[in-house]
Amino acid sequence: MKTKTILTLLLIAVAIAGCNRKQVNTPPMFAGEEFDQGEKAIITGKISNRDVYPHVRWLEIKLLDFGGNETTHLSPITEDGMFRFDIYPITTREISFVPVEDRIVIAPGDSLYIEKDFKNIAHTVFGGTCAELNKQISAFRNKYLGRYTQPYELPYMDFKAAAEKQYEETLHQLAAFQQEHNTSKTFNTWAKKQVALDYYIALFDFP
Repeated sequence: MKTKTILTLLLIAVAIAGCNRKQVNTPPMFAGEEFDQGEKAIITGKISNRDVYPHVRWLEIKLLDFGGNETTHLSPITEDGMFRFDIYPITTREISFVPVEDRIVIAPGDSLYIEKDFKNIAHTVFGGTCAELNKQISAFRNKYLGRYTQPYELPYMDFKAAAEKQYEETLHQLAAFQQEHNTSKTFNTWAKKQVALDYYIALFDFP
């Protein structure tokens, strides 16, 4: 839980300037006290070829607050494959949207449209606010999983050296991806911090 909380807080700190949304203040930490949730964000979309995964009848979005508490939002998938979420992200943030996307970025006031074909699970179509940013994040994460596979049986310094080598290789891969896709400044900020964060979490998790 500690690692998840650290990850969430650091990711929240990333300024997603390309969304052009005004951030609101952190909510009060006192139980029962009302606070301004800010603008609502709407996520809609369509799932096609649902018969590939017939057990998936609901979609869920998970939000972590500043205290590390998780809130789950559910939406049924209608007969024609449509879904809709109305959420209050409070600030620009990443959220989990499995199995549609591992992560998407949403901000207060956003209206994001997503199409997913269950026959082509690696490809997602985005429309609406921050569509280009989410498209680039999705494409990059299809190539980069952020996993460090060095065995924990290694002495710590050997593990650190191997992880550092992988980190440097990932930075080269990121640079090639940025050039190939002409990525935005917002994506570049997100990706640089994400790659660094995965590296430091790998070191932090060493037993």
